Amino acid sequence: MTRVSILCHTLKGNALGRAWVFHQLLRDHFDVELVVSARPRDPVWPPLAAAGLAPRRWFVPTLPGFRLRAPHIARELVTGDVIIAIKPRLHSFGLALAAQRVRPRAVLLDIDDWELAFFNAWSDAALAPFSWVSAASNVHTRWYFRRTARADAVTVSTTWLQERFGGTVIPHARPEVPGPSGPLSAHPLVMFAGTPRPHKGLVDLLLAFRHVRTPGAELQLIGAAGDRTLARLADEDGRVRLEPAVPMEGLPERLARAWVVAIPQRDQAASRAQLPAKLMDAMALGKAIVSTDVGELPHWLAGGAGVIVPPGDPHRLGAAIDGLLGDAPLRLRLGERARERFAELGSERAVRPRLAGVLAELLGRARLEAEPGWAQAAERSRTTG
Repeated sequence: MTRVSILCHTLKGNALGRAWVFHQLLRDHFDVELVVSARPRDPVWPPLAAAGLAPRRWFVPTLPGFRLRAPHIARELVTGDVIIAIKPRLHSFGLALAAQRVRPRAVLLDIDDWELAFFNAWSDAALAPFSWVSAASNVHTRWYFRRTARADAVTVSTTWLQERFGGTVIPHARPEVPGPSGPLSAHPLVMFAGTPRPHKGLVDLLLAFRHVRTPGAELQLIGAAGDRTLARLADEDGRVRLEPAVPMEGLPERLARAWVVAIPQRDQAASRAQLPAKLMDAMALGKAIVSTDVGELPHWLAGGAGVIVPPGDPHRLGAAIDGLLGDAPLRLRLGERARERFAELGSERAVRPRLAGVLAELLGRARLEAEPGWAQAAERSRTTG
């Protein structure tokens, strides 16, 4: 069976979630190995902590150490016939290129974020004379972002990234859900799930919820427990709860309780480039979604699959949420269309042929004859592409 090596630069961060997307798309037809830069005691990213991952771990803290040890690490741990590097990082793309030098094979680079939007260029420049020694330095990430053309193929999560790097769009695919994963909450419940970063608009959401007047309404922010900024705002409204992250396999049951799922984004470079993975989860469950006019969110929620409001406008966001909480038929219509749109664009069934087409070009169609399911998917990609 053809082996695929998926390389990820961290075990603790949400980049592991993107590696998991590829793992799930590939696992039924390939021997998939996950190779992660992590210390022996590093914890697994909480949403995947119970997923039973058994990655091959390695860790080198400095750039000189990486240059010295990368060939050995690649030879011992990266055994795939094709390599998928998650993000243009030293510990993923850098190791992939080192492995390619040890034994020639194709490298697929996946880019699902505009990573440089999270960095401060001035700070990076000021620290560069010293920080370059650290293998985790932003300097190296900038270097690898300028060398994406060294990959044999590229996949991206959004068309915004595709315009900059080319390649094939592979969204955060999820399996289709056959039906409701649990009962609705007995009281009006608005929910957000995800990592609480500034560009995700959670401050706007907390301010927006002050405009919600539906009796008994509650807002739960899943994954936001411990965020001090949000906690200060939540303390001002007794209807808001900050909850810890939920394991990925338990998220559908939790989201199923929500009357409305809120996915606000601020109009920033990071959010324009990004497709929130939790959007896929909410659409797959057929939830009524309120989001903002940023990036690809309007495209995914087009045709009555959700409600879109301007970014940075808590009053409009709150009014939209309040209106949905009071209109059960509208929530049902939005949820049904969201599920349909997800099946068309974001389900594993819809996305797998695109990835199959990429791998067909990298591995050669003769190699894929050993993987009949992929061969058929690759042919669908060719004929429909």
